Amino acid sequence: MKKLFNIFSNLGIIYHKRIAASHFAFLKSVAICQVYGLLAKHMP
Repeated sequence: MKKLFNIFSNLGIIYHKRIAASHFAFLKSVAICQVYGLLAKHMP
């Protein structure tokens, strides 16, 4: 039972790290889009 719990907690940690990484990449791409949008507004 304890071994099973360890496997699941390890999976949870890996899953959480993946989610955090993809969420960060998503935020980064949104920020880049906003920056380009602002630059486009200021360009003649």
